[in-house]
Amino acid sequence: MILIVILLYSLLTGIVNDYLLIGILLLILLVVDLALFLGVAYFWLAPNNIFFTFVEEGTAVVVLTNQAYKKTLISFEGHHLENEFLVEDGELDDGNHSVAKKGLIQKILGLMFIGKGLHYLGIWPFDRVYYYDFIWTSIDSEGKPRPHEKRTISYIFLKKDVYWSRLSNIEDKEGLPLTIDVVLTMSVVSPFVALMRTDRWLDSVINFIRAEIRSEIAKYKYEELINRNSALNGNKTDPHRSCDDGIGKGLGDEIYGRLNSYPDCPVADINYEVVPDEDSDLRYIEEKFGVRIWKIGIAD
Repeated sequence: MILIVILLYSLLTGIVNDYLLIGILLLILLVVDLALFLGVAYFWLAPNNIFFTFVEEGTAVVVLTNQAYKKTLISFEGHHLENEFLVEDGELDDGNHSVAKKGLIQKILGLMFIGKGLHYLGIWPFDRVYYYDFIWTSIDSEGKPRPHEKRTISYIFLKKDVYWSRLSNIEDKEGLPLTIDVVLTMSVVSPFVALMRTDRWLDSVINFIRAEIRSEIAKYKYEELINRNSALNGNKTDPHRSCDDGIGKGLGDEIYGRLNSYPDCPVADINYEVVPDEDSDLRYIEEKFGVRIWKIGIAD
């Protein structure tokens, strides 16, 4: 800035009268100032969530203004938000071509090849990142539950992930209380609904399907459950896909089918990659909790 003032003074006083040279110098100074600003934004402002913030690939961050919801920032290649729900870029919806909409600052950052992870947050100190407490249990590479301690985080995962939950006092056909291990493959399709309209979204989803699991388990005796699931898992490389295999549907299949409005197994294997039926409980879960269930598994 001081150099710009000196250049302008030199021009006005006639010390320097080469307008082309001055223009080139001003352009260089502008680039240097912009680089310094981006450096400050990248290395100090964004890490401290001041004006800018970082959003890791496959996650979303919710922004509040004076503790009220303002917007959601996402970094998920090939996806963007429409009406607060995740859609794929170029996806056709009612005949309209769906494209991502970006603000002016984000477009500029994108042109500088730093816009994917670095996002414009808003005006500090009014616009702030939303933090919340989250506790969950995932599955490790050996298929064993891996509990995570409660932590305060500012992001929410958008990619498919596997969540494990243990349900107690689920009675079989004879009233015998059982402990059932459930494995859910899920992804968040609306960070706004999951974080702003739901109290502890993971617990809410598990509690919702608990009734279906209880109803399914109540059809069988304990011995039948063990034999049925063991035979199934011993003859299928993927325990989730089990229709028309001569053994019968897996328990997870039956629960998934019930939630998706088709209690009877279709002729073909269940396709878990399709959008849930419009009037199904799976669609209700998406709209109510902002989460899509892709698979349901019942451990032996």
